[in-house]
Amino acid sequence: MVNTIIESVIKHAVERPNSIAFRYLVDMATAPQELTFAQLLKEAKSVAVFLSRIAAPGSRIMLFFPPGMSYVTSFYGCLLAGMVAVPLYPPRRNVKSDRIIKVAQSCQSMIALTTASELSAVKAAWQEQNTIGLPLDFYTS
Repeated sequence: MVNTIIESVIKHAVERPNSIAFRYLVDMATAPQELTFAQLLKEAKSVAVFLSRIAAPGSRIMLFFPPGMSYVTSFYGCLLAGMVAVPLYPPRRNVKSDRIIKVAQSCQSMIALTTASELSAVKAAWQEQNTIGLPLDFYTS
Protein backbone atom coordinates (compact mmCIF):
# COMPACT_ATOMS: atom_id res chain seq x y z
CA MET A 1 0.00 0.00 0.00
CA VAL A 2 1.26 3.46 -0.91
CA ASN A 3 0.83 6.09 1.81
CA THR A 4 2.68 9.16 0.57
CA ILE A 5 3.33 10.89 -2.71
CA ILE A 6 7.04 10.03 -2.40
CA GLU A 7 6.21 6.35 -1.88
CA SER A 8 4.07 6.55 -5.00
CA VAL A 9 6.90 8.06 -7.06
CA ILE A 10 9.33 5.40 -5.82
CA LYS A 11 6.84 2.63 -6.61
CA HIS A 12 6.25 3.97 -10.13
CA ALA A 13 9.98 4.49 -10.69
CA VAL A 14 10.52 0.79 -9.92
CA GLU A 15 7.45 -0.64 -11.66
CA ARG A 16 7.26 1.64 -14.69
CA PRO A 17 10.40 3.77 -14.85
CA ASN A 18 9.93 4.96 -18.44
CA SER A 19 6.33 6.10 -18.02
CA ILE A 20 5.78 9.84 -18.12
CA ALA A 21 5.36 11.34 -14.66
CA PHE A 22 5.06 14.95 -15.83
CA ARG A 23 4.57 16.68 -19.13
CA TYR A 24 4.89 20.45 -19.39
CA LEU A 25 3.62 22.28 -22.43
CA VAL A 26 5.45 25.60 -22.86
CA ASP A 27 3.39 26.66 -25.86
CA MET A 28 1.82 25.09 -28.93
CA ALA A 29 4.92 25.67 -31.09
CA THR A 30 7.38 23.98 -28.73
CA ALA A 31 7.65 20.28 -27.98
CA PRO A 32 6.51 19.49 -24.44
CA GLN A 33 9.07 18.86 -21.71
CA GLU A 34 8.69 15.38 -20.26
CA LEU A 35 9.96 13.70 -17.15
CA THR A 36 9.72 9.95 -16.57
CA PHE A 37 9.26 8.47 -13.12
CA ALA A 38 12.87 7.27 -13.15
CA GLN A 39 14.13 10.74 -14.13
CA LEU A 40 11.90 12.40 -11.52
CA LEU A 41 13.21 10.16 -8.76
CA LYS A 42 16.84 10.58 -9.85
CA GLU A 43 16.64 14.37 -10.04
CA ALA A 44 14.60 14.65 -6.83
CA LYS A 45 17.20 12.52 -5.03
CA SER A 46 19.92 14.86 -6.24
CA VAL A 47 18.05 17.86 -4.82
CA ALA A 48 17.33 15.95 -1.59
CA VAL A 49 21.00 15.05 -1.10
CA PHE A 50 21.99 18.69 -1.62
CA LEU A 51 19.31 19.97 0.77
CA SER A 52 20.29 17.40 3.39
CA ARG A 53 23.78 18.89 3.43
CA ILE A 54 22.56 22.40 4.16
CA ALA A 55 19.38 21.96 6.22
CA ALA A 56 17.69 19.67 8.72
CA PRO A 57 14.54 17.65 8.10
CA GLY A 58 11.48 19.82 8.68
CA SER A 59 13.21 22.94 7.35
CA ARG A 60 11.12 25.20 5.16
CA ILE A 61 12.59 25.77 1.71
CA MET A 62 11.30 28.69 -0.35
CA LEU A 63 11.08 27.70 -4.02
CA PHE A 64 11.26 30.59 -6.50
CA PHE A 65 10.71 28.88 -9.83
CA PRO A 66 8.90 29.72 -13.01
CA PRO A 67 6.60 26.94 -14.22
CA GLY A 68 8.54 23.94 -15.50
CA MET A 69 10.46 20.82 -14.61
CA SER A 70 13.02 22.52 -12.34
CA TYR A 71 10.18 23.43 -10.03
CA VAL A 72 8.82 19.87 -10.09
CA THR A 73 12.14 18.21 -9.27
CA SER A 74 12.94 20.75 -6.54
CA PHE A 75 9.50 20.32 -4.98
CA TYR A 76 9.84 16.53 -4.90
CA GLY A 77 13.43 16.89 -3.67
CA CYS A 78 12.16 18.83 -0.67
CA LEU A 79 9.62 16.13 0.10
CA LEU A 80 12.19 13.36 -0.32
CA ALA A 81 14.54 15.16 2.10
CA GLY A 82 11.75 15.50 4.67
CA MET A 83 11.57 19.26 4.22
CA VAL A 84 8.66 21.58 3.59
CA ALA A 85 8.48 23.13 0.13
CA VAL A 86 7.17 26.70 0.11
CA PRO A 87 6.42 27.47 -3.57
CA LEU A 88 6.45 31.07 -4.79
CA TYR A 89 6.58 32.59 -8.22
CA PRO A 90 9.78 34.55 -8.80
CA PRO A 91 9.24 38.25 -8.16
CA ARG A 92 8.29 40.29 -11.20
CA ARG A 93 10.52 43.14 -12.20
CA ASN A 94 9.38 46.63 -11.27
CA VAL A 95 6.57 45.32 -9.06
CA LYS A 96 6.78 46.36 -5.43
CA SER A 97 5.49 43.78 -2.99
CA ASP A 98 6.32 42.61 0.50
CA ARG A 99 4.94 39.11 -0.09
CA ILE A 100 8.38 37.45 -0.03
CA ILE A 101 9.14 38.88 3.41
CA LYS A 102 5.70 37.99 4.75
CA VAL A 103 6.02 34.41 3.52
CA ALA A 104 9.57 34.09 4.90
CA GLN A 105 8.42 35.37 8.28
CA SER A 106 5.37 33.12 8.31
CA CYS A 107 7.17 29.91 7.39
CA GLN A 108 10.45 30.82 9.12
CA SER A 109 12.48 29.86 6.07
CA MET A 110 16.19 30.57 5.90
CA ILE A 111 16.86 28.88 2.54
CA ALA A 112 15.67 29.65 -0.97
CA LEU A 113 16.08 27.64 -4.17
CA THR A 114 15.71 29.04 -7.66
CA THR A 115 17.09 28.67 -11.17
CA ALA A 116 20.35 30.26 -12.24
CA SER A 117 18.41 32.54 -14.59
CA GLU A 118 16.17 33.80 -11.77
CA LEU A 119 18.82 34.08 -9.05
CA SER A 120 19.81 37.72 -9.53
CA ALA A 121 16.19 38.93 -9.74
CA VAL A 122 15.16 36.95 -6.65
CA LYS A 123 18.15 38.19 -4.67
CA ALA A 124 17.52 41.79 -5.76
CA ALA A 125 13.86 41.60 -4.74
CA TRP A 126 14.84 40.09 -1.38
CA GLN A 127 17.42 42.80 -0.71
CA GLU A 128 14.97 45.52 -1.69
CA GLN A 129 12.12 44.17 0.44
CA ASN A 130 14.09 42.87 3.42
CA THR A 131 14.12 46.01 5.52
CA ILE A 132 14.02 44.00 8.76
CA GLY A 133 17.20 41.98 8.16
CA LEU A 134 15.82 38.45 7.86
CA PRO A 135 18.53 35.93 6.91
CA LEU A 136 17.99 33.94 3.71
CA ASP A 137 20.57 31.88 1.84
CA PHE A 138 20.04 31.45 -1.90
CA TYR A 139 20.93 28.35 -3.92
CA THR A 140 20.27 27.15 -7.45
CA SER A 141 19.10 23.72 -8.41
